[in-house]
Amino acid sequence: MQSKKYILLFFIFLTLLFFVIFITQNKTNQNIFSIKTNPIPHLHAHNHAHGDSLTQSTHHEFSKSNEIETEKDLWIKAINFDIVNADDTVLHHMVLGRLDMKNQICNRYKPLLIMGEDQMHQPNISFPTGYAIHIPKGTPLMADTMLHNPNPPIGYGREYYNVSSKINFTLANEKEINNLKPVDFIQLYIANKNDPCDYTFTVPANTANFTAGFKNETNYFTSYQFPTDGKIIYMGAHVHGWEGGQSLEVYLNEELIKSYRTEKSKAEYGYNTPHGQENIPVKFGDTISIISTYNNPYPEEIVGAMGMLGIYFSPDK
Repeated sequence: MQSKKYILLFFIFLTLLFFVIFITQNKTNQNIFSIKTNPIPHLHAHNHAHGDSLTQSTHHEFSKSNEIETEKDLWIKAINFDIVNADDTVLHHMVLGRLDMKNQICNRYKPLLIMGEDQMHQPNISFPTGYAIHIPKGTPLMADTMLHNPNPPIGYGREYYNVSSKINFTLANEKEINNLKPVDFIQLYIANKNDPCDYTFTVPANTANFTAGFKNETNYFTSYQFPTDGKIIYMGAHVHGWEGGQSLEVYLNEELIKSYRTEKSKAEYGYNTPHGQENIPVKFGDTISIISTYNNPYPEEIVGAMGMLGIYFSPDK
């Protein structure tokens, strides 16, 4: 009789344990929101000679998600990025786009966040406590990824199948929302000409420490003037280390405040450029600008160089 009592208590304990686990997992899942792009059936390898540009149609493929509408207000505290069925080095960039708003300087969707291959050494963005990206209920979104798969010496050149990307968002719970400050995304980049959809510049042949950026009158989209007081809470840079990119410098009112150097990673064909939390107060009218440095010891010019800065800014309201 006593043994039956213990058995009954044991089963009650197990039932309660499974119930607690179920509730905990369900609650956790409610705070995670994910978007996955449609897979590329076969990501082919290609030759990439020095002087070729990633923007050439034969040098990249796009993997995009279906358009979705948010079913509730989202307050995003952290983001994780993942490449599915391929090495991270095939990524060029991964973007979450808001389809009902246009980029201020290009007639495309407004980017809400971006991750580049040289930032995948740390495939997470985590905002300081008290900050989050706010996406209202009913907002149309799309994840958009550019992939490239060059042969050595630029990339592995492996054959990959059913390749996609996934962005996972950690959401604030209802109790946190009232104490959160919204975050906006600002993108700076260096372009050769006054074309808001051309994100590249040219590095001349046989050049060391070549710089492009806001001090060069022939470069565009290299500066941003803040429309209100606020704080920069996160920043990250993107350069093409595999094409001779060395660094990206950030200036506030023409004073250097940050230098991002790209370094060869432990991965055979990877490069690492830093990104992370910041605490930089800005005032209305302050201007943030960028300069990028490249080396090109070869007789061919580099026509697809990039220098970009992603800024997560929380305005005072």
